[in-house]
Amino acid sequence: MKSELRSPFLCTLTAIAGSGAAPVWAVVLLGFFDSIMFPTIFALSVKNLGVYTKLGAALLVMSIIGGAIVPAVMGYISDASSIQKAFVVPLICYSYVLYFAVRGYKPAGPTEA
Repeated sequence: MKSELRSPFLCTLTAIAGSGAAPVWAVVLLGFFDSIMFPTIFALSVKNLGVYTKLGAALLVMSIIGGAIVPAVMGYISDASSIQKAFVVPLICYSYVLYFAVRGYKPAGPTEA
């Protein structure tokens, strides 16, 4: 597994299980890794869509609403238990990103014109 994929998991696990300053720095680093992931995910998602590129890009941009739903779910879990336990939610999201990177994205072979 590449470090780009491993790092968010390690940071999230540190945020869940760590204590002291380590979880704080792990959360800060999560923002950094997220900023790197989105352009890569976007580019790979719309690659080779052909006539559906505009539709695919539009749907992908609309899916950013998850950025409004996930924090609300985290807040609910945080209120019910603790903020550290709430970091299970992004861990689930990173699991899907890992799936996309490992199995979900299948590059097409060279096409003949």
